[in-house]
Amino acid sequence: MLLHAGLRGASSPESVREPGLPTLVVAEFGANVDSIYVTSATDTDDRTLIHTVEHAPGWGLNPAAAVVAGQTAYTVLPPEAAPYRDSPAELWLLDVTTRNATRLARDADLLAAPVLSEDGQMLAYRRTDDSGTQAIVRVDLESRARRVLHSDATSFGVFPIGFDGSGAVLFARLSPSGTDLLRVSDGAMAELVLHASDEIARDWRVAPGGNTVAYLAPELYAERVVHRAQLASLDGSSAIAGPPPAVAGEQYAPAWRWDGALAIGASAAPIVVGAAETVTLPAATSGFDVPLGWSDGGGYLAVRHFDGNGSQAAGRETLVVIGNGTRATVESARELIFLGWTGA
Repeated sequence: MLLHAGLRGASSPESVREPGLPTLVVAEFGANVDSIYVTSATDTDDRTLIHTVEHAPGWGLNPAAAVVAGQTAYTVLPPEAAPYRDSPAELWLLDVTTRNATRLARDADLLAAPVLSEDGQMLAYRRTDDSGTQAIVRVDLESRARRVLHSDATSFGVFPIGFDGSGAVLFARLSPSGTDLLRVSDGAMAELVLHASDEIARDWRVAPGGNTVAYLAPELYAERVVHRAQLASLDGSSAIAGPPPAVAGEQYAPAWRWDGALAIGASAAPIVVGAAETVTLPAATSGFDVPLGWSDGGGYLAVRHFDGNGSQAAGRETLVVIGNGTRATVESARELIFLGWTGA
């Protein structure tokens, strides 16, 4: 469970923001209602309420990893649902600009976050039926047509993680042998892309253009098992590789920038690799950062900051925006759920 962190006093809907600045989109968890706000990257105390999401007691929304083309998607247990993890959830699409919300499905799995295609035209989510069979379902967001692309009778799990450059849906499959990455498209059987790990791989992110993935996998490092970032090509041009040696120790949640550079959480502050040069972003005095997502122009990175010394003793959590050589905490009395960025 995340530590509950909330923004200070909301501004009016008419609040004017400087044009061109990136806007952070967050949800503030509530026992029965989550509130979705936008806030300026340069003034995280200023916020505007754009939507509220009612839900079953104690269960908040589970969003896609990013806002794409001004839209975010999330699964949520409706208020009348039994408050259990295996209750059927609703799948919603929210236009952050117009504030219009559209329900896409009532059969989603709450525990698997939906994923949006890079152009914002497609969405994939997981459905689990009463027998335990899990399905990867694709939704055309213009026509609202749904199509089951893959079904798996497994007690472990399949998880949609994104779309490749051809538009095929990528998903991870867990089994006793570890984690495999697969892809599936219309009229075809699921194809194995790679065996990602003999253990549970997680925090999957697809690079811009859909030709590379980054993820975390357990490794033995300095006589203990920690998660380390891995990179893998989706077109067969290169093998799996780890991050540069400069990114030492335990690592956290890789996040791609628009230009293909990658932020990798490290012991003190995220390190950006694959850019013109490897750069360490401004660090806090203690603790570590877990990258969440870059603003569209790449000038700001949202992270979850923990004041502990590693994943086994993470400590307290806050949402932080890093940009222009500074760090700004998004203050809140409740848990904040990162949805993504809009704007520059």
